[in-house]
Amino acid sequence: MTATAPVFNRKMAWVVTIIQVLSSVTFGLGMYQGMTTTILKIVYFNMDYTTFGLVSVFGLISIISGIPGGLLMGKFGARKLFLGCMLLSVIAGTVPLIYLIIMGRAANFIVFTAIGCYGGLAWGCVSVAGTMLVNMWFPPQKRSLPMGCCGMFVPLSLMIILFASSWLISLAPMDGFTPEEIAACFGQSPAGWIPVMLFGYFFTILMTVLAFLFLRMPKPEESWLGVNAATEGTEAGTSQNFNEGRARDGFTNLGVWLLVLVFVCYSWASGAFATYWPTYIESPAELGGFSVPPADANMMSTAVSYAMIAVSLIVGWLLTKINRGKWWILLAVVIAMIAFNDWFLFRMPSTAFFVPFLITYGCTQELYPCITYTLMPEFCDSPKELSTALGLLSCVMNIAGSVSGMINGRLRDVFGNWSALTIPLSICAIGAIVLGIALIIVWRKRWSTLQARAAEQIAKDEAEKEATPATA
Repeated sequence: MTATAPVFNRKMAWVVTIIQVLSSVTFGLGMYQGMTTTILKIVYFNMDYTTFGLVSVFGLISIISGIPGGLLMGKFGARKLFLGCMLLSVIAGTVPLIYLIIMGRAANFIVFTAIGCYGGLAWGCVSVAGTMLVNMWFPPQKRSLPMGCCGMFVPLSLMIILFASSWLISLAPMDGFTPEEIAACFGQSPAGWIPVMLFGYFFTILMTVLAFLFLRMPKPEESWLGVNAATEGTEAGTSQNFNEGRARDGFTNLGVWLLVLVFVCYSWASGAFATYWPTYIESPAELGGFSVPPADANMMSTAVSYAMIAVSLIVGWLLTKINRGKWWILLAVVIAMIAFNDWFLFRMPSTAFFVPFLITYGCTQELYPCITYTLMPEFCDSPKELSTALGLLSCVMNIAGSVSGMINGRLRDVFGNWSALTIPLSICAIGAIVLGIALIIVWRKRWSTLQARAAEQIAKDEAEKEATPATA
């Protein structure tokens, strides 16, 4: 019997997308506040860069939650997992805040980070559940635009932090700090990171409430999960690419692994940029920096946010117009951009190179996640396999971003110069090219398979239509 097409509930689909984007911003605020508060925390807690790198424990905890999160989603559903993790993130913000209030400046940075690190569990699962929800609500041919919007949480978080941090930091008192400590913070209060943290905490509470009020799962007749993208523009719009499947199939899928491994090359640079790039250009020339004032460094970094927001909307719309069979060309361009970013991130030739580089970097930061989350369902053959694949991506992505912060911090301490960070980034640049070529080859083969399945389904539907009058 020929299946009927699901109903596209456009209004609810975009409500779910907006909730996903803004909820992700809550985690982005926590992730990127280090860009503007690194030196403040180092002075406030009297620690070195290696110890500060332990802030990456937030991401390390999310490593263990990505894959289990995918399995839990199969048991409890994407909505319940999403809401439970939002509640967990509120708790993870409350406990360290209480500790800080009690201990004041005597608080230990490692303890402060550790007692809230399970917030990483929330991020690891929210990224999986939110992506699955958006995939459920949108038809394959309309999915790239909302996926592009989902990637907007990164530039939105950056833009909010970079614009608000200067004002928020100025709210902190100077009392209780020595002139040397204030000078080390470029004339700012070492406690300036606290208002920035509180801003993110209250935003998390707001989004948790909104998620409980407006987020819902699609009804069976509204779910587009598993519809074959190769049937776009045909009457067989319900040709199913999914079967019963097994969760462990996600671990043996070559296409999934290539998407994930290229993401490692992408995430390593992201972790290094988010944690150290403004501090790098603020450093004096003898340390490999450019002596850029902190306020200018923060505002300069907003070029990334502008580029990413523009790209997320333009590319998301553009990808809905491009046949997926041609996406290998776009993949080639984006992979070349990833390699370029990895190579030059801490190899800035001059200050004139900053803004053009940051715009290119911002475009790449939006393009590859959009492509990855759009293609991931096309590489999978069952909902269980997709859940595992998304969990695997979340896990490995956070490994790269988190380990990047710690290793790069250690390299900076050991060698005393920012050029040391170019060693792992050079490996990532070469890896992106090699893995990217393999990904393009595998995708083109996968697309041929999807087209064959679509043709088979169309022929089957036509045969059923012809047979219906004879059996009536």
